[in-house]
Amino acid sequence: MVIEDTHFLSKLSNREPLVDTETLKFHSLDFGPAKESGTFERIRNARSAHKKIKKLVKEHRPDIVIVDCFHFLRIWPRFTFRWLRRFRKRMSLITVYHHYLYQSFTGLNRMAVKHIENYCLKRSDNIIFSCPPTYETSEHIRESRNRLKFSLPLLAVEDTPLRGINKESHQICYVGNVVRAKGILELIQSLGIVKNEIPNVKLKIAGTFNTATGFHSEVEQLVTELNLQNNVDFLGTVSDEVRDKLLDESMAFVFPSFNEGYGIAMVEAMKFSLPVIAWDISAMPYTVKHEQNGLLVPPNDIKGFADAIVTILNDSSLRDLLSKGARSHFESLPTKEQEKESVLSFLNRFNAQ
Repeated sequence: MVIEDTHFLSKLSNREPLVDTETLKFHSLDFGPAKESGTFERIRNARSAHKKIKKLVKEHRPDIVIVDCFHFLRIWPRFTFRWLRRFRKRMSLITVYHHYLYQSFTGLNRMAVKHIENYCLKRSDNIIFSCPPTYETSEHIRESRNRLKFSLPLLAVEDTPLRGINKESHQICYVGNVVRAKGILELIQSLGIVKNEIPNVKLKIAGTFNTATGFHSEVEQLVTELNLQNNVDFLGTVSDEVRDKLLDESMAFVFPSFNEGYGIAMVEAMKFSLPVIAWDISAMPYTVKHEQNGLLVPPNDIKGFADAIVTILNDSSLRDLLSKGARSHFESLPTKEQEKESVLSFLNRFNAQ
């Protein structure tokens, strides 16, 4: 077995072994370039990755090749997929898919990326969608005698007893990667509008910048331009304990990401009864139900996002209603035991095909 990337296996790393791994031989390649790397670097990494894949396949003659398409699409997917299809009679090509990348683009780029995604998915023998929301919107990829689709169950989030920490007045928070695709710039712009209504609003961001891209400087410059130095705290990478304390003491969770397969961070926030504010896009509506456990805003509506923050911070009745809805949604999600049963069911169906 050749594993193109270990992202899929990490999804199951915290579970008990379900197969006898001693009978399998794994070969892993980690070649995904940084998402914001330049064109020439992408091409160079693509050529190198394609050569590594060819070498592994020729040397080990695998029965199965598993491709994590989320990372794979950053290189030359069509070229490598076409080459792998030459071995279709003796090798099964399984694609693991997290979310649709084309949704992060606009115009001609969106059309081009969507075409590449469909090309790769339709040339796979089996497709494993690692997030149910992505699977539920995959009707354009039809099953056939030679191609089946599977969906991994939702990951369970362990409950944590609420500690009754007093909420910090007008504090909101974000937990996750601090990258452009997560809408951090749009969030800062929204906060600039919120400050006009609530001067003491506080945004705490827990997550690490990729300093190699220069995005950190761009965010800091925007904070300075909008005079938000006293309103925004960058906490960097935090421990689980610090993260939980941050969620417990905040009044709302902001999640301005533009593309998610599921958005586990929103579920973590709802565990602490936090209403979530997010864009009405991608998989966000799968978790956030408008005016039930949070507020959804049209994508890129900076003023609308700011208004949603102000509404939740100022309207205690609405905030209490959404908080109860958030906790109720969390309690409706699978437990660890239910998750394990779902994984076993998934593996049985996959093994029977």
